[in-house]
Amino acid sequence: MKRKQCLLLDPLSISADIPCKIEYLPNSRCKKPRTIVGSHKVWGLISNLSDDQFPLAFNVTKFDTVCKQARTHEDLSRKQLPTKSGYFTVPVRTYDGKCYRPYQFQFGATRTTRGVSTMTGINWEIKWYFDPRHAEMTPPETGEFGNKNIILSHDQEETFKAFKKFCGKFVSFHGKLWVECGEPFYHFTTFGCNGDRGSVGFFVEYEKEWLTWHEGSLVYNAKHRKKCIQEARSCAIRRGNDLGLLNDPKENIEVIMPKMVKIKENIF
Repeated sequence: MKRKQCLLLDPLSISADIPCKIEYLPNSRCKKPRTIVGSHKVWGLISNLSDDQFPLAFNVTKFDTVCKQARTHEDLSRKQLPTKSGYFTVPVRTYDGKCYRPYQFQFGATRTTRGVSTMTGINWEIKWYFDPRHAEMTPPETGEFGNKNIILSHDQEETFKAFKKFCGKFVSFHGKLWVECGEPFYHFTTFGCNGDRGSVGFFVEYEKEWLTWHEGSLVYNAKHRKKCIQEARSCAIRRGNDLGLLNDPKENIEVIMPKMVKIKENIF
């Protein structure tokens, strides 16, 4: 029996002018070395994946606030468009052992629901991620430095490596941009509210940064939803809240590829 061949697509080439730091030697107008913000063109590759290369690993249902009419980041930040809060399902796919979710524009707690085309999304990310204002330096006055001045140092190589690493966080799938995320998991945490009786919250997360931001919470992998709910209810009762998580939470992780469940429960 012949093995089915995987369709391979050519990667997408991405180029951009991004800021870099240039340090000049002293000249007649400036007696000390001066560091300014310049720019140079860099390029990188984004993997363009087929269905065979990018299988569905999870379906994640979680609470979110979305704006269905918004198409761009400007729509979210400038226009008074209606938003909706509720439970929405997000597909999580896998490539090369990593998890990816659809890229969404976000402003505050509100996200777009429409898929973002690869070039639209990546151009916005480049504009924000490599904003020259992040360097905390301003361009020099016209004519103060130029090609005739002697360059003491130039971080062009560092910015080129940073851009390649940046491109590695994204993939393109059917013309839409997907961004790397973490493996979905369950967790619960306690709140000092509800009078003297503390409440317990049950959540689903898939952002990689969450593990760093919220150290100290109990974590359960995608296969242990019932166990996480059980522990959360027991915790609520111990804290005097016998009504905590009385109803079954709507947050859920549907596991399509069991081999992608790698997180050990209660990792903290």
